[in-house]
Amino acid sequence: MIENRVFPIGIVERDTGIGRDTLRIRERRYGFPAPVRDEKGERRYPEIQLRRLQRIRRLLDRGVRPGKLLPLSEDALDELETSLQPEKPEELNETVSAILEAIRCADAGRVENLFRMQYEKQGLEKFILATMVPLLSTVGELWGSGKLEVYQEHFLSEQLIRFLNTEMARLRTSAGKPLVLLATLPGKEHTLGP
Repeated sequence: MIENRVFPIGIVERDTGIGRDTLRIRERRYGFPAPVRDEKGERRYPEIQLRRLQRIRRLLDRGVRPGKLLPLSEDALDELETSLQPEKPEELNETVSAILEAIRCADAGRVENLFRMQYEKQGLEKFILATMVPLLSTVGELWGSGKLEVYQEHFLSEQLIRFLNTEMARLRTSAGKPLVLLATLPGKEHTLGP
């Protein structure tokens, strides 16, 4: 990690999922983050703060309140993260493991091939329920524990969106206009085409 890089607020917002207004409020209320200002007076966040904010976001997603998190030392954050980990990780099936490896390597072709293999074997409904649900759950847990970077989660999202949009377009062409509903939990936004 290069410790002297700084990032504009838009990049921090994108890479942490924490809105710029929230970043500013926490800066005033808790003294963190503590951005530096450039020559135009705009906020710039050192990489070490960006990484801490990503970690804080993972813990916020697990239900920990900001007032409890922001004052904690790195060691205390380590302890908290450890305490929130499941006792025994779930056994991953072979396909999910292979897709995770392809995500870590940013191998879009391999991800596409693995998606295609499973989709052809399972059909749309089973592909979503038996492959995508466990995969997305595992990716969320890995991201939550800091074992997967935000860009890797975004990479998977892009690959999955591309794949599903392609398959939905094929279904529309071959079968008229089937009803396909893909959704996220309230407050969680993702982009899937019509």
